Amino acid sequence: MAFANLGELKTVINDTLNRTDLTAQIPNFIKMNEESVNRKVNVSEMEEYTEFTINVGQTTLPTNFLEMRNIQMKSSEYPLQYVPHNSLDGIGADSGIPRFYSIQGTKLLFYPFPPDATIGIMRYLAEVTPLVNDVDTNWLLSKSPQIYLYGTLLHAAPFLNDDSRLPVWASLFEDAVRALNDQDKRRMSGTKPQMINATAGYY
Repeated sequence: MAFANLGELKTVINDTLNRTDLTAQIPNFIKMNEESVNRKVNVSEMEEYTEFTINVGQTTLPTNFLEMRNIQMKSSEYPLQYVPHNSLDGIGADSGIPRFYSIQGTKLLFYPFPPDATIGIMRYLAEVTPLVNDVDTNWLLSKSPQIYLYGTLLHAAPFLNDDSRLPVWASLFEDAVRALNDQDKRRMSGTKPQMINATAGYY
């Protein structure tokens, strides 16, 4: 099973459902599936890097942000420590190199406050790029077309009052998600960095 693009996926979904009146609804089912994928899939292909600029002790999260992997100042090799945002309430606005960060809505907050225009780097889990036009594709459609197919059919079943197919599509979708997540874990477990003794050779 393989789909070159969104158009091919929509054709197979339409054929599987054996309906000719769902042209307007299928994109909605696909979008709902992508939202489910963002909650359930957690693989290295979803990781992105970005630089950001801090002003007045904060910056805005990327619009496709799901989960933080690592965050640090560009001038430092040390990652920042997460704290709940209410832990920063009332502690003032001391200046210095940030050691802590928090997330409040779409904002990243830092403490201590660095000088304005300080640059940071983050590695984060990003949403799957949505498929919009028929020629569109993305890494997930190429790597695990089953997740797109079965997940979309799963979201179509309630609309069609097809309760008998719900457990079938749900099982196939969950199996495909589990297989992708497990494959990534196995791949990453074989590439763990070796720990280096930073004090070796020093007296």
